[in-house]
Amino acid sequence: MPSLLKSRATCVDPYEELPSKCGHPWLVSVEVYSIDVMAQAFNPQNSKVADDTLGDFVRGAVEESLTSVPGIGPATEEKLKGEGITSTYQLIGKFLSMKDEGVESVEHCERFYQWLIHIGTPAGFRAGIVHSIAEKMNILMPGIYDAALYDE
Repeated sequence: MPSLLKSRATCVDPYEELPSKCGHPWLVSVEVYSIDVMAQAFNPQNSKVADDTLGDFVRGAVEESLTSVPGIGPATEEKLKGEGITSTYQLIGKFLSMKDEGVESVEHCERFYQWLIHIGTPAGFRAGIVHSIAEKMNILMPGIYDAALYDE
């Protein structure tokens, strides 16, 4: 479950030198709450994709339709299209774009998972999407993903 982070912000008179001198009646103090999305981390064990479905996807040819990726339904497809991702090829490209020099498997998958959170994809399917794409890419590019790193 994500946690809420609380921070304080105070608006002060821009003509005052120090905030402590500000005594104007229009002083505004606000508390800002934001969701700590890093409290949600990728773990392939949270995937709801059945083993046979994952196996079929990994062994099969890449299909253009986003909904061919296990875990992607109409709601996720709509969110992805809103980000300009209109095909499985582009989604794979997005995943690969998050791999950089020095970025190991766990961080790579976490970046992709956090991006899915950021764009508002349905929570129950994110792990399955990341796991499916990572396993598929590991067949094509051995070593890009290692599920054993998540064993407890």
